[in-house]
Amino acid sequence: MVIDCHVHRYPPEVFANPTAFANSRGERHWQNLVVPEKGPTVQGWADRETMLADMDSGGVDKAVLLGWYWETPETCVLHNRWHAEWIRKDPERFIAFATINPLAEKAIDELKAARDEGFRGIGEILPAVQGFSIRDPNWLKIVEFAVETGWPINFHVSEPVGHPHPGRMPSPFEDFQWLAETYPELKIILAHWGGLLPFYELNEHVRKSFANVWYDVAASPLLYESKVFRSVVDIVGSEKVLYGSDYPLRLYPGKQEKPDFSTFLDEIQDAGLTESERKNILGDNASRLFGLVLPEPIPEKALNASGVWGTALVLDSGKRHLVSGVSGRGKSTLLHLIYGIRRDFLGKLLIDDKDSSTFTEEDWTYLRSRQVALLFQDLRLFPNLTARENMELLPARDEAALSTETMAERLGVAEYLEKPCGILSQGQSQRMSLIRALSRSFEILLLDEPFSHLDDENTRKAWNLIEEELERRHAGLVLSSLDEVSDFAIDHKWKL
Repeated sequence: MVIDCHVHRYPPEVFANPTAFANSRGERHWQNLVVPEKGPTVQGWADRETMLADMDSGGVDKAVLLGWYWETPETCVLHNRWHAEWIRKDPERFIAFATINPLAEKAIDELKAARDEGFRGIGEILPAVQGFSIRDPNWLKIVEFAVETGWPINFHVSEPVGHPHPGRMPSPFEDFQWLAETYPELKIILAHWGGLLPFYELNEHVRKSFANVWYDVAASPLLYESKVFRSVVDIVGSEKVLYGSDYPLRLYPGKQEKPDFSTFLDEIQDAGLTESERKNILGDNASRLFGLVLPEPIPEKALNASGVWGTALVLDSGKRHLVSGVSGRGKSTLLHLIYGIRRDFLGKLLIDDKDSSTFTEEDWTYLRSRQVALLFQDLRLFPNLTARENMELLPARDEAALSTETMAERLGVAEYLEKPCGILSQGQSQRMSLIRALSRSFEILLLDEPFSHLDDENTRKAWNLIEEELERRHAGLVLSSLDEVSDFAIDHKWKL
């Protein structure tokens, strides 16, 4: 799958007369970009039909509609409504990010509305144009919202040196580092190769700080030689690079009369990357980042036979519950609903007799920091960090838990604590992820197929450790598995 992580779109009435639109709304920076006072423009335009045809021609399956870093909050709201309409019409082709100005009085309310409309992130953001600091308390409320929803934030970043152009603005490199260190769970995308900030990851301290930072390659041909791909991948790894075009910019103004996706994609094919590196950059990284690899919808024929879906399921605290069934029936979905990272369900989800639909973001934050821990099926370890460094990204460690070293010794992976997770086997990674989950504070532990890559002996070791930690905290368990588990002490079993 090819996913373009950086495109822009406007309705025909806007690009028919961009100057009039900008003047009516006080958007002078945007106007200078699309209709510069000096020199020719590289800005192109495309309506829905043209954009979809260009995507099909270039082999682009999905595109992320980024908002603009508008100067006025009112224009942000207007752009979000455009996006809401477009993803409603073409949900299989477009993903939407919300544009926001933190100076708006009801910025969080606007983000909540965007979330309800199916948006997946925030951006582009550019403090220098929008008139705020990354350390501004109003902006940090937006950051905290993004952390809780799992949304990435895309920042417009430009290089500090080079040829002058309207999009080149001061970029707060030190503030990006501060933000990444202060909010290690925040997913940050630095657009336009991050202004070549990835080269700073040659510094070990920066590399650790930027574990949750990605770089999109939007507008690359306008800025850098194609060998930038090989250079950056050699430093940060292909897992941190996202394909983006900045469509409908004309990336090759000397030979392009109108924008397309194909020319840039052809350049990437010839950029000296391996096949696996290209796959990561062109789509696999985005799929993981945006949560597009989700369980298949539960087949209608399975609903009546299900012991979970369509019924009143009660998970008693302090008890051990097993949810089993073949892939695609919704085991992961159930755990994600309990954890609050998915909220697309009918009926009610009650937690401690409270309707989860009434929970604030602060409620979910407390729940995930104190009451519920989740081991994801896809493990979610950063490959460039060591196992120990992955553990240190936890927001807080439960002092009642066994030490990391003790658990690693028990599970036979102590010698790999200082190894990058990218070189570990699936089984070793699974045990490291289990240690990370068991290190958190929880009253209920959610484990999504935690033994899928373990042999019988290591499964037994893992289960013994899980039982010990459950008893230590008097905690409950929800375990998902492809098969029924007969060897472990389970109080209730549910079949999908």
